[in-house]
Amino acid sequence: MSELKNNFVLHAKGSYQKNTSYFEDANGSGYIDRTYKLEEGSTINPFGYEIKIVKLNEDSVNLEIDKTMITLKENDRFCVAYKNETSGRNEDFRIDREELFISLVNEKKHFYPHLVDFIDNEDKIENNIKVVEHLVKNKTTYYEIQNHLKMILHRINDKEKFEKDAENKVDFLIEEIKIALPFKNVIEELINDIDVYFEEHNKLIDAIIKRNKLDSEEYKYLSNYLYQLAIEHSSYDYIPFDKIMNLLSLVGDRHIEIFRIELNLKEEEIIEILWLLMKIHAKSRFYFEYFYVVNQLAESLLKVDENQFDYNKLVNINSDVADYYMQIYNRPKAMKYYLNASEMAKKNNNLESSAYALMKYYKANAYFPVEMKVSFDIEKIKQEYKEFSDIVISGINFRPLKVCEAELNPTFIDNYVFVMRKVEEEIDKVGDLHIPYQRWDLMQKIYLEKYNLDWKTPKQMNPRVMFD
Repeated sequence: MSELKNNFVLHAKGSYQKNTSYFEDANGSGYIDRTYKLEEGSTINPFGYEIKIVKLNEDSVNLEIDKTMITLKENDRFCVAYKNETSGRNEDFRIDREELFISLVNEKKHFYPHLVDFIDNEDKIENNIKVVEHLVKNKTTYYEIQNHLKMILHRINDKEKFEKDAENKVDFLIEEIKIALPFKNVIEELINDIDVYFEEHNKLIDAIIKRNKLDSEEYKYLSNYLYQLAIEHSSYDYIPFDKIMNLLSLVGDRHIEIFRIELNLKEEEIIEILWLLMKIHAKSRFYFEYFYVVNQLAESLLKVDENQFDYNKLVNINSDVADYYMQIYNRPKAMKYYLNASEMAKKNNNLESSAYALMKYYKANAYFPVEMKVSFDIEKIKQEYKEFSDIVISGINFRPLKVCEAELNPTFIDNYVFVMRKVEEEIDKVGDLHIPYQRWDLMQKIYLEKYNLDWKTPKQMNPRVMFD
């Protein structure tokens, strides 16, 4: 009975159309397609028909409909009402149609058919990682772990290499193989399961984008996957940036009515998914796009109910938003959110986190000319941050490369995104040389031609520095 109550719902679907009266108010039409929770003794009234939930059985439900007792099993469909009467012609045409069906459906199959066959192997992966944790020390993400285990498995299977290492007395490799050998099956299983994990979650994103809908049930599967992508720094080759951009559009454009987005997430889930998508997208070639979504996130952080979040997460979100603003040259906004992160951590008595955020704040401050820099009091910082004060002071003492003053001009900041769009369009035409000078030269040209802004490139400002 508990399984029935937890996994099944009543589904009422139907419509009516009535045009039988000369009085407009007596006519009308309607449509229903909704579900109801199973609660013994409760009554539902779709279209005014009284349906009482009498009893929940192991695999069925007993209902009373207009004093008639019926039993529904999964996918049984009962006709509560049906009528289709028409008469007359032209001005005398009359119509009286009505139909209402009630059925017992599996809630997951009904609302989330794409999750029915979804392979959720996260727990299995986590358990197997614990089994081989001595082999994957300092590896954080699934992708890092998988790559490292592939290398170990290759060594285990390469007997010729093993014999050569033994002959050359490469002791650390021989020892690694000996330690790993008893766990060969687990290693193979983990490598395969991580592949499945990425495949399944990419399919889930495709389904969400296709349905143009995302809610908490789907997000609970998606959140860890997005976190994996967000903290990945060993390789970006496997990150599905096209899917992430589509998902950003889905979530970020929720306020635009024409998109007809169904976004059924809690406010804290919305903030979290915007944060994770921002972190992932910031690694892409088109990191500057969807800046308005980051602006939405940033504005949300200023009025968020801090009791809804672990403060450490809020500190990280503020700091990552600031990092993004640094990436698109908006240093004033970056400083605002570094300071927000620092003050939030300090308020929660985490001086170390506060110090690191404040260090970034002063590093951003270092790019400004003397007359625009914020002031600081070293002695006060020492008293306030005690053993962590050196972290803050290192930010104050930071000496960045020279930057062109044009970068502090609101015209440069406000139009950076639009300039970069033009830059990438040009790159697509001529080919990507994968060197910074190519983009800098195009930026300089566009800023001058379109905005009459004379921007000096980092190379021009720092002629003795070699840039990769």
